[in-house]
Amino acid sequence: MRVRVRKPRNGRWKLKLRTPTGWTETVLCAGAEGVYVYVTAHGRLLGRVQDARIVARTLVWMLDRRRR
Repeated sequence: MRVRVRKPRNGRWKLKLRTPTGWTETVLCAGAEGVYVYVTAHGRLLGRVQDARIVARTLVWMLDRRRR
């Protein structure tokens, strides 16, 4: 799996995952008032920023589901 982290012109960090099978997912950090979460570009809520391991496990689970 290839992973790229970019900071586009709008200033929001963006994580892009790409697998050899062609599946891609974009993860953004969103929030306000001190509460930030990771959200996919498709609107799936992955978890709080403090729970990075849970977010990583969720992304791996999503990848495994795509392989089946």
